Amino acid sequence: MSEDKYGNYVIQHILLFGDYKYKYKIVDIVKSNLQSLCTQKYSSNVVQLTLKQVSEDHKNQLISSILNNKNRELLIDLMKNMYGNYVIQTALEMANDNQRSKLIKFASENKEMLKRVRYGKHILNKIEEYKHNMNNSE
Repeated sequence: MSEDKYGNYVIQHILLFGDYKYKYKIVDIVKSNLQSLCTQKYSSNVVQLTLKQVSEDHKNQLISSILNNKNRELLIDLMKNMYGNYVIQTALEMANDNQRSKLIKFASENKEMLKRVRYGKHILNKIEEYKHNMNNSE
């Protein structure tokens, strides 16, 4: 349903206004299907909203699932993907300090590759924006 042009709005409505037991079910489904959900137009919006609307614990679990994927292939794929890069940008915003540091470190280690990819540049820009904001707030 989250991959459907209209069905994704139903899932988003549940995330915004639904009972926590339904939100937790959505988290489980998202965790189990990260690659496919993060790289499709409508379902990537659901993943982004999930990161914003669930408990700290569930949000941390989702971000950890992205970070701890085998060989970090998922993270690279998402950073280069037309829709996945928005999920990573949201993860950067919503991550705890440790997770954000890991995301930034990984992007920095792959900076040259990301520079050559249209959507990878979005990630690098988001990181620079984040660093700029952090420096100005100190």
